[in-house]
Amino acid sequence: MCRRKWVCSDRRGRVRRLVGIDINSKYVADAQARLGDKIVGLETICADIEKPLSGIEPVDLIYAALVFEYVDTAKAMRSLRALCAPRG
Repeated sequence: MCRRKWVCSDRRGRVRRLVGIDINSKYVADAQARLGDKIVGLETICADIEKPLSGIEPVDLIYAALVFEYVDTAKAMRSLRALCAPRG
């Protein structure tokens, strides 16, 4: 949930929407509470990326840090690829 400052900082005017996904509902709630009023267009979602991610509007870019060490990479990549917009 945006632990790297360069991912979240100085994106005003260039990013209309930033989606944070985590399986831990506490992390999601904490990120929303900490960043919700600072990042316009922030969407925080509690979900398991090893399963299909339905109901989430496609994204152009996926940044994942310290994720693939903890999941079934093939399952996660299928879900994340399906989340990418065409040409994303």
